[in-house]
Amino acid sequence: MTKSFWIRIRNLICSPLFFISVGVGFYLLVRYRIGCFIAYYSKLGPVSFFEMGDVFLNDLCSGHTLSGFSWITSILAALPTATLYCDDCEWGYIRFILSRKNRMVYLKETYWIVSVVGGLTIAVPCTMATLFFLAFGKLNIASNNVYNYATSFDETVYGHYQFIWGGIALALFLIVLSFVFGALWASIGLLISFFWANKYATVALPFIIYFMIHLMLYQNGKLLVFSPATLIMPNITAIPYPLFPLICLLAYVLIVYTLYSNLVRIKIEDV
Repeated sequence: MTKSFWIRIRNLICSPLFFISVGVGFYLLVRYRIGCFIAYYSKLGPVSFFEMGDVFLNDLCSGHTLSGFSWITSILAALPTATLYCDDCEWGYIRFILSRKNRMVYLKETYWIVSVVGGLTIAVPCTMATLFFLAFGKLNIASNNVYNYATSFDETVYGHYQFIWGGIALALFLIVLSFVFGALWASIGLLISFFWANKYATVALPFIIYFMIHLMLYQNGKLLVFSPATLIMPNITAIPYPLFPLICLLAYVLIVYTLYSNLVRIKIEDV
């Protein structure tokens, strides 16, 4: 990778929008547990976070599904990254860059920059939330499960894997999913930006696409396993095998990259 690759990644990671996305994501993931703590404290008196903490995988799953986090991840991923090409055009950097760099090199570099930072935008708050729930919750071991109820993954294909390292192994897998998920939706926003160089469109359209895909797949229960909302938190019984969400996300990434490589190459020739 070129020096400019790392400089642009550093600039995106240090940007206010990156911190906003990470902060909002973390807040949404822990909001449900903090809300429960405040409600319990106000009605029943003093209680510590440690006393309120559940098995951390339960808290992590609740943070995804009950806070709206899973629905706005496409916006959070695209917010600090997908406007990169728009910024290059708006500030006139694009002609200067292309005068010194091969067009295909620029396209590939821009794609990987956006994908890496987009992935981090979702993976970082997921990692922070996992550490938060681990600090104030319980490991997923038999002695911490009440009435033989394990976790939200109990009836899924992850039922046999959720106890590895006290649930940490499954949590790490979910972080990997969140990274690939963020990279996917950031790259979709980037693809849109080459054909509609509008900052608002590059952030809003990925969410619209995300929502429409989910609605279409929701009409058929068997296809729901392919929904983006399911792939980032695969706690439904329809998931056929453990690596299915990761393989699905990587397939979506490959489709987007193929479209990007072929369509944008033609578009950039006019710049």
